Amino acid sequence: MKKMMASALAAVMTVSLASVAFAETTEKGFVLGYTSADTSGSVVYTKGEDEKFTATTLDAEKILKAGEKVYVPVMLWNDEVGSGTEGAIDAGELVAADKDDVKGYKAQSSWKVGSADAVLDYVKTADGYIYAIVVEIPETTTAKEFDLAGTLSVAKSKSAAEKAIDENKFSFDVSYASTTAMVSDFDGGQLPEGGAIVKFADEVGEIDIEFGDDLAIFTVNANGQGKLNLKYNTNYNKEFAAKYDYANIDFLNFEGKPAFNRNGTLFIYANEDSYLYEVTADGAKEVNAKYNKDEEAWELTTRTLGSYAISDKELDSVVDTEDKDNSSSSNIGNSGKPNPDTGR
Repeated sequence: MKKMMASALAAVMTVSLASVAFAETTEKGFVLGYTSADTSGSVVYTKGEDEKFTATTLDAEKILKAGEKVYVPVMLWNDEVGSGTEGAIDAGELVAADKDDVKGYKAQSSWKVGSADAVLDYVKTADGYIYAIVVEIPETTTAKEFDLAGTLSVAKSKSAAEKAIDENKFSFDVSYASTTAMVSDFDGGQLPEGGAIVKFADEVGEIDIEFGDDLAIFTVNANGQGKLNLKYNTNYNKEFAAKYDYANIDFLNFEGKPAFNRNGTLFIYANEDSYLYEVTADGAKEVNAKYNKDEEAWELTTRTLGSYAISDKELDSVVDTEDKDNSSSSNIGNSGKPNPDTGR
């Protein structure tokens, strides 16, 4: 009887020890900067102007653009003893993490120079969908070059990140600068294509700020106005447009959401039978605007320039204006002008 119990105990201990050995030598956990095709540990993904992902390295990128995003791939490492070098990441030992693998885990960042947002997200890269730490390079309103340096990890807490294996610690060390044009002593007129970071002339008075060829004009008193980011684009907002797939929508986006010291008049050029809305995360917001036939533009009073949608159809508004009593127009469809589609 004692022999049988001893044998059983020995067998249990053997299985237990084998499990411990397996856990220590095989299941290594998260590794950053690796892909199934690259075991260098230095891979990142960036997006080009064509919005396509490219696998690269931080060293190859040199100076990053303020506002862009860098994607650090997150993989799982199983150190297959016998098929390569023990303790080294060999080909065939990396697999993409799935939803269950990352449950409860977060991107952990420890910045030594500068600071940036870093989140764990599921993204489509040049090598397919993977989990990655997405680092958003900070915006800047100067031409100065900045440094950003720190360590990234995937862990449930900062203390756990400090204890993570070295391969789960990605050294993020870059320089970045704004690619926006800089304009000094601005006294009105047309801005460079895409806008600029603007320093206004002294005692400039009321000026017209022109955005692109027949996109928009903002008339405002700029006396004493501080430096502003007047960068703009007409990029198509897929997420917003998907809410209104029955309409054709153009966009005018002021990226820095510049806030002036005084109210001004914004003219957004569009057809008279169009509709104007402010773009929000929830959808279309009504704006207090009226159509100015002489200018052939939508006219609104504001001190902050945001993101606007010009639609050929009336959109369901998800956010009401704060003060409808004083509004000359709730949206373009209710501006008091005849609407050729509805007869109003």
